[in-house]
Amino acid sequence: MVLENTPVVFLSPEQSQQNMEQSFENIVRNENGDMNNLSNLVTVQQKDLKVLVENSCHMKSDTNINIRSYFPLKDETQLDYVDTMILENAAFKNQLMNELSIIGGDDIRSKTYNAMKYIFSNKLATVITYAGMSKEKKALKNYQMHDIILDAVRSSCPQGTTNRDIIRHIMSWFKHAIDRYRNEYKRQV
Repeated sequence: MVLENTPVVFLSPEQSQQNMEQSFENIVRNENGDMNNLSNLVTVQQKDLKVLVENSCHMKSDTNINIRSYFPLKDETQLDYVDTMILENAAFKNQLMNELSIIGGDDIRSKTYNAMKYIFSNKLATVITYAGMSKEKKALKNYQMHDIILDAVRSSCPQGTTNRDIIRHIMSWFKHAIDRYRNEYKRQV
């Protein structure tokens, strides 16, 4: 159980493994390594396992993420950060999926466009393409966000909707990003 004012330390499995390896190396290096030291290693490993389990439970139950505060993404740094959040935080990923699947639209095109508009600012969309064919542009298909968009749109569309249908609309949305950004800029000036 995690108390409200207690700081929570999230250890990745790699960090936990490193802690255990360091403890084991300390015992091996210690010339007086006896059963007491081995007992201490077991205790450290049990504590690390307990922290991992508590962190896992905390992440699964953390539904108080303000998902809307992250979007629309304005630059590549934010895109990279959110992509990392999708990979590392299951609660964030689930909330994003839920948010995108209820955005709405009348058909596949409007649902895809609405999801894209929610996620990306027009400015950021000018430096991304679906496949990243241009050297200066990022490829959406290389990001975790790609799968989130496909899954969310497909879940809210009629059965039989394919990835190809959704991808076609994603490509079109990116294709027109420069025009949308230009018009947005003119309205601001």
